[in-house]
Amino acid sequence: MDTSDKSWQQLLNSWQDENYKLVDLQLDVTVTVEKGGESFAYTVTYDRAVHYAVSYYTLDNNTAQYKWDNNKTFNAVNGGSSIIIKTNEASRKIVPHFDTANPESITYTRGVKQKTTAQE
Repeated sequence: MDTSDKSWQQLLNSWQDENYKLVDLQLDVTVTVEKGGESFAYTVTYDRAVHYAVSYYTLDNNTAQYKWDNNKTFNAVNGGSSIIIKTNEASRKIVPHFDTANPESITYTRGVKQKTTAQE
């Protein structure tokens, strides 16, 4: 994420919102039937969407870990200086790191795709 975009705080807030989920698993199951020169395929897709809490952020490709104060300040996790994002300052790259070991909520969804073709 680039801090030159004035909506960066809204995006960071959306990552922390309980409705923000990452699809971390997708399974497609396809059954194909062929008869009389035609084929019919039926695919069911299963998705697992998970909300993970943000553990920490990194800035500008550095490895230092920061917590965000939900305003403009990033505080170093293991001591060190804080970083304040200022409007007219050079943009920074902000990367969230999610706690994937402890999912907070999981949603499973299922969709269907059908395809009919004529074989020659």
